[in-house]
Amino acid sequence: MKLSKRLIHVCNMVSSGNAVLDVGCDHAYVPIYLVSQGKCPEAIASDIQQGPLEHAQQNVDSCHLGSRILVERCDGVPKHFREQFGDAQVTLVISGMGGLMIRSILEKAGSCIEGIDEFVLSPQRDDDIVRYCIGDLGYEIRDEVFLEEDGKFYPIIRATKRKEGENAEKLTYEEALWGPVLIENRDKVLARYLEKRLDVLGGILHDLAVGNSTDDRRAADIYHEITAVSRTLERIGG
Repeated sequence: MKLSKRLIHVCNMVSSGNAVLDVGCDHAYVPIYLVSQGKCPEAIASDIQQGPLEHAQQNVDSCHLGSRILVERCDGVPKHFREQFGDAQVTLVISGMGGLMIRSILEKAGSCIEGIDEFVLSPQRDDDIVRYCIGDLGYEIRDEVFLEEDGKFYPIIRATKRKEGENAEKLTYEEALWGPVLIENRDKVLARYLEKRLDVLGGILHDLAVGNSTDDRRAADIYHEITAVSRTLERIGG
């Protein structure tokens, strides 16, 4: 079983010794890797689609991990995970979904979210929605990786519960879009992405001008994003 670059980074973000909830597990590669490598003692791999679940179960069985990885069909976070994991620290992994879907899963978990110690989230789009949601739920972003794979860019965000007495960090517009840790660390991959994004936005503005577009709202949105990108590039030295 060979993991993609993105999934390897997802696994690297999970804290050693934590039990893992992989929601939207697809073929269960992440929990299989984490458990087989001895990084995590046990896991639940859940998905709402029957096809991926069947493949996940086959993969778990072929690795002889059926006693340590529970595969189940579930819409969102399994409600019984605390009974399964006991007093273990728990990491929730969600990768390969859009930000709106990730937020929906987190919000639908309700009070169950209180039993989760760590999030490892990798949205495919609408990253800002995920970062705002993390704060709203009482968690803080502790680490983040931004990587390029097959021409696409992916953030991987690690967040843990806000500690007692810890004030919530209010994200700026740019931090919500591209990650406070990535900006603080002057991430080179993020800088490369933003430079490409600046070229794309400039091209859109040029096309609007050439076409004599009367869509003033669209042009204003583009100018707003260009300003945010430029400001962020200045902060990270891009």
